[in-house]
Amino acid sequence: MASDRRGNIRLWVILILLAAAGIWAYRHSFAGPFIFDDLNTIVENQNLSNMDSLAAMMEAPPNRSTSGRPLVQLTIAIDYAIGGLNHVGVYHATNLLIHILCGLALWGVLRRTMRRVPKLATRADALAAMAALIWIVHPIQTAAVTYIVQRGECLASLMMLLTLYAFIRSIDSPRPLLWHIAAVAACAAAMACKEIAVATPVLVLAYDRAFVSGGWRQTIRERWSFYVGLAATWMVLIALMSSGPRSDSAGFGIPVYWLDYARTQFAVIAHYIRLVFWPRPLVLDYEWPVAQSWSEVPIGPAMVTSAVVAATLAGVWLWPRWSVLGLWFLGILAPTSSVVPLLDAAFEHRMYLPSAAIIVAVVVGLAFAGDAIRRFLPHPEHRESRNAGMPESWGAARSLRIGWVATAIVAAALAQATNVRNFDYRSSLSIWRDTVQKRPENPRAHFNLSRAMENAGDYAGAIEQLRVAVDLDRQYFAAVQRLGMLLAMHDTPQAAIDYYAKQLVLHPEWDGGWFDLGMLHRRMGNLPEARIDFAKVIQLAPGTPQANAAGQYMAEIDKFNHP
Repeated sequence: MASDRRGNIRLWVILILLAAAGIWAYRHSFAGPFIFDDLNTIVENQNLSNMDSLAAMMEAPPNRSTSGRPLVQLTIAIDYAIGGLNHVGVYHATNLLIHILCGLALWGVLRRTMRRVPKLATRADALAAMAALIWIVHPIQTAAVTYIVQRGECLASLMMLLTLYAFIRSIDSPRPLLWHIAAVAACAAAMACKEIAVATPVLVLAYDRAFVSGGWRQTIRERWSFYVGLAATWMVLIALMSSGPRSDSAGFGIPVYWLDYARTQFAVIAHYIRLVFWPRPLVLDYEWPVAQSWSEVPIGPAMVTSAVVAATLAGVWLWPRWSVLGLWFLGILAPTSSVVPLLDAAFEHRMYLPSAAIIVAVVVGLAFAGDAIRRFLPHPEHRESRNAGMPESWGAARSLRIGWVATAIVAAALAQATNVRNFDYRSSLSIWRDTVQKRPENPRAHFNLSRAMENAGDYAGAIEQLRVAVDLDRQYFAAVQRLGMLLAMHDTPQAAIDYYAKQLVLHPEWDGGWFDLGMLHRRMGNLPEARIDFAKVIQLAPGTPQANAAGQYMAEIDKFNHP
């Protein structure tokens, strides 16, 4: 009875420790504003004000971060109902709550898994807590936790962990069917959060084979109906994706060749792995260049990624339990870091749950290494205790204390790094200055920094950043157009006219540029030139709203010239 009470107290202490560590690491994140994709997903999302029904609250406009992800849209709609757009701390608090719940679910999965490994069973709770603690406070998670719109990554991860947790609980339960139903429900919810959940049924199957049944045939024979239920949740994802809710950012329809994207991922995945061990520099927006040939793939990163893939595949047959970590890492990354092209090859939030596999591998690997050291290089006192009939307790307890001290040091350093990283998110200016400093060749970062400077009233700085963005990417028409507008507003109209004329020599097919130039000529009273510009718009983009507006302006000019 007393031992049960001590065990319950220990569990509560760990729960409180993990939650407190998460709150401490993210204590300065609540004041961060809406940034980047937060703007079109939250600030410009008129659907958030539609509270007529639950279905309306779960529906997002197309090509937003929450499009086709109804549960994520629902949580943001609830935050909007509570805090509107003026209390951004509400959104941050929800993200942090989901993150802490993820950490607790991870701990629950790990402790019950390690109890199935004889060499780890007696210290399962402690080792699981060490891994979960490091994962919770690791600064790489800020890309998913502090950046509000990446809630989809956190929420999908929580549901995936709950799927696995429910399956693990079903193994020894007298009523496994209830846990199986819970697992299928959680898996379906994960599919409604983000596409990374597609790997969940396969990962649960691999876990079952490695830690429970011991063989593929036995796994399928004993729980085939359960896996049919898990596989059925793919229909949820298929139904949500069938309308192409984010067709402008993912899929084979975007202008990125699948082989080029796959080649790029060799360096990207190696970079992700390095960030887990040394989380610097952390970058909001990489604009990672796509490798157009194999010669552009760095040899070192390619070897690291290839080794991880090869070890995972070999482990499926040789080391099933270790291979689960590799499958977890690669399987969750697969939707974003394989052959399916995305407009952005690298984002740190994609490592949110995959990073747990690396952290667990390190924690368990060090535990086994400590066992080996104690076995081959025993301490004199340890040798005496063994001779006295106390074979491992003294050395194991000492190793566990050393492990906790090391974990505390590492977790404190990582929590401080997370705290510092959260200061980068304190304003749009600070996060984009940080991004430009770390990725000076990223035109989109310069463009977003210019918008932040413009909002702060620094028009000269905004114009300079736009010039850099245009120099880096001559096809970046959003930056080209914004620079022309700022020149017209804060320099002189003639400076803007000269700028547009130069750009249209380089891009004569740019109908938006001809329209803007026509408006500038009209403003300056150069009506013949304006008419030529508007006629060019109608020629290049007939039937578009811009062409219709150009036609109306041409009619006004003709009426003025021939009253």
